[in-house]
Amino acid sequence: MRYLPLLLLTLLLAAPAATAREPRPAEVFAEFAQSKKKRAAKKVPADPVVATITGCGGNQLTVVVGPASGRAGRPARRAKIFASVEAVALFGAAVKKPARDLGKTGTEAFSSLGSNAYVGIVRWSLKRGSRTIDRGLARTGTLKVAGKRGAGICTLPEGHRAA
Repeated sequence: MRYLPLLLLTLLLAAPAATAREPRPAEVFAEFAQSKKKRAAKKVPADPVVATITGCGGNQLTVVVGPASGRAGRPARRAKIFASVEAVALFGAAVKKPARDLGKTGTEAFSSLGSNAYVGIVRWSLKRGSRTIDRGLARTGTLKVAGKRGAGICTLPEGHRAA
């Protein structure tokens, strides 16, 4: 009993000043839902150029590049796609093709690839005449490009055998 006043005094001094109460989980959820609605209202448009891997087998793969469907592909209309395509290995070096004019849609084939998992990376620019409208970077995805359904990643179990 003798130490009770000292203990109470210590607790009062150590306690923080009067602050706002901690929000309840329901309040936190409601605040998150409102911020999510705000973020959805400020939706950032997707890239106008998309890519997918259509041919995958043996020691080669094919990357198809084309305009996105719907509203996202609007800047790509009436424009030519200039692109440099890379096959990036999960373990190992990337194989890069030089930039070239793909027109409306185009394909890049990679052969003599080793046994590995590959993802396609496309550095693209859209041009109308001599003007560059837009440029960016796209990763291959599981989607349909130029009427061809493809995959986002390609795994070559056998690969190219060195001589």
